[in-house]
Amino acid sequence: MNLLEAQQEIEETKVALEIKVIERTKELKDLSNNLDNQVREKTKKLQEKVEELERFNKLVIGRELKMLELK
Repeated sequence: MNLLEAQQEIEETKVALEIKVIERTKELKDLSNNLDNQVREKTKKLQEKVEELERFNKLVIGRELKMLELK
């Protein structure tokens, strides 16, 4: 193998690696976006549950206070 062939092979390998890096970077960005969306959705659901529990807590406390007034 002469020097020119070696340089050409190195260049081809470099291009192939650059393509793989680009593809992997895109894949990682997609995974990151997917995870971000999952976190947002789970956070939203948790916030809804917290609000539901807070409403329930206020209802129960209000009921208990009325019962105390009646006694």
